[in-house]
Amino acid sequence: MKKVMLIVLLGVGISISNSQVEAAEYKELEAAPKMTAVEAAFAGLEDTDKVVQLPDGTFLYGEATIGEVGIHRNSSVTVNSETAENAVTVEEAKNILEEHKDKVPDKPMLRGVVSSFNYKGLRYGARVSGYFSRNTGWNSLNTVYQSTEGGSFLRYYSGYDSARVGSAQQALQTFSGIISGSIVSAGKYQYFSGINTMYTYYPRDPGQWQSYQIVNID
Repeated sequence: MKKVMLIVLLGVGISISNSQVEAAEYKELEAAPKMTAVEAAFAGLEDTDKVVQLPDGTFLYGEATIGEVGIHRNSSVTVNSETAENAVTVEEAKNILEEHKDKVPDKPMLRGVVSSFNYKGLRYGARVSGYFSRNTGWNSLNTVYQSTEGGSFLRYYSGYDSARVGSAQQALQTFSGIISGSIVSAGKYQYFSGINTMYTYYPRDPGQWQSYQIVNID
């Protein structure tokens, strides 16, 4: 990862407490199969499987608790791709992702501005996927993720370029110039516990889209 020059952070929601613990990793690095960016986003799924596109543009397979963080967690809702009325097949989702990737939402932010994140708790077998925005500087997901069933670890994947996994506090430290969090090597599967987000840095327009996938799986 490179030096901080500009901050790009997605999202709205309630500010995260600075008391979050650091991500903990386990298992050996596991190489992912060679895939295109869109294939990597839906790795492990069949074209006929059902996914649902969430308001932030990510696709969810399985069941997740979605909402704000902190004191307003009781306002969260449960979404299941098998029962959601707006569910589509993975094949359809691939086309949607390709057609709309240029509209990946982003919000440039001045260094030092306190940001906020939404929350997704993934049940066992659930996975979320999408593309990072492609601005010069730091690009972050607008959500923190947590395993809510089947153990405390989630599997993270970053295609094309490396990324970082860290708590909201570590992400904000990074955007302020203090690099924090754990590196996720490009094209590798890595497992982390805790409540974390992903962020990546581009010194210039990378020319390619960087897909990501977060899965609750052994």
